[in-house]
Amino acid sequence: MSTRKPTRTRNAFARGNKAAAKGEPRTVAFSCRLPESTAYKLASLAYGRCSRADAIIELIEDAVPAAD
Repeated sequence: MSTRKPTRTRNAFARGNKAAAKGEPRTVAFSCRLPESTAYKLASLAYGRCSRADAIIELIEDAVPAAD
């Protein structure tokens, strides 16, 4: 009798999204001072409420002084 090798299901690859699906942020160790608006954008990104592009644009706008 031959034994079959167990196969992975699609759900095995979705582990990284479980935290976001539960409304919990994916966390990493990070420490710096940020303007409140930028911190809010990054928190929204962590919770899946904004796009990466929005967060990157916000970071660039805060990092580069406005040319008057």
